[in-house]
This record gives sequence, structure tokens and C-alpha cells, in this order.
Amino acid sequence: MIENLIRKLALREFKGKAFIKGTLECRLKRKGSDEKVLLWKMPIPNKVVDAGIAWIAYLLMSATPTHFTHGAIGSGTTAPADDDTALETQLGARIVAALSRITTTIANDTAKYICTFTATASWAVTEYGTFTAITGGTMLNRVTFSVINLENEDQLEFTYKAQVQRS
Repeated sequence: MIENLIRKLALREFKGKAFIKGTLECRLKRKGSDEKVLLWKMPIPNKVVDAGIAWIAYLLMSATPTHFTHGAIGSGTTAPADDDTALETQLGARIVAALSRITTTIANDTAKYICTFTATASWAVTEYGTFTAITGGTMLNRVTFSVINLENEDQLEFTYKAQVQRS
């Protein structure tokens, strides 16, 4: 009880603005190759969806939060929207991300997710999202990009970094 009261008081004293800046890297490993090739690394328009914003607020209060732990790819091309709750057209299953916190500007200010997807057919990948569960759950963000064509058993590795910054 007292811990929840302290959290609530601490939230009332929170002043200033913060936002999340996303960056996405993409590496491709063709079937039969041992080499991963960096396709691109860029700051991206980071559409943190409404459900993701609500979940971040929940994380500030919860004693036992469920974190964002999975990544997914898809072939949707519609621009991300605030009310998105899933990828437009998911390809394959969500993948458990290798998770870490890293320092970009301030110690431990960036959550880093690395997911490697293996194509099970020919895929045209155009979207990526981060989720709290392997199915269902809550989506944090959705990103769309130019098509990456994969053949069966090609691998695509995404490194998504979500940095919390002051404005």
C-alpha cells in the first residue's frame, strides 16, 4: 500500500516532457550464407500507438508489469496510426526479442530489442512492431518501410532501439 502511495506522489511531482525516439536497423542473411549484410540503419518515425502509451503509463505504476518482449514483421503498407493494435498483415510468428538496456545519452536510457526472423516462404516485408506477448498482448509501436523481399529460409534481423529523451 505505502509503495503505491509513494509511486502516485512521485508521479504528481513529475515535471517536464519526455518522449520516445525510435531507431531501426535491418540486417539480411541469405539462405546458405554466413554473412549478415546491413541493409539500413536509420532514425524512423516512431509511431507509439495509443495502446503503447497506455501500457507505458501502466508500467510506471505496476509492481509486476508485463514488458514488451516480442517483435513481429508483416507485409502491410498502410501508414501507422494511433489506434493500431496489431500489424496490418503479420508474416510468421512473433519472435522473443533479445532484450537489453543501453546508454545512448543518459545511463540506461534506451531499450534495445533484437529479433531474427526466418522466412518460411517468399515474403515481402514492409512493417515491424513490438509487443508484450507471442499472441494477443499489447503493441508498443508500428513502423513501415520500403519492401524487403525474402526467399524461403532467408533471415532478417531487426534491432529496434527505443530511447527515452527529454524534450
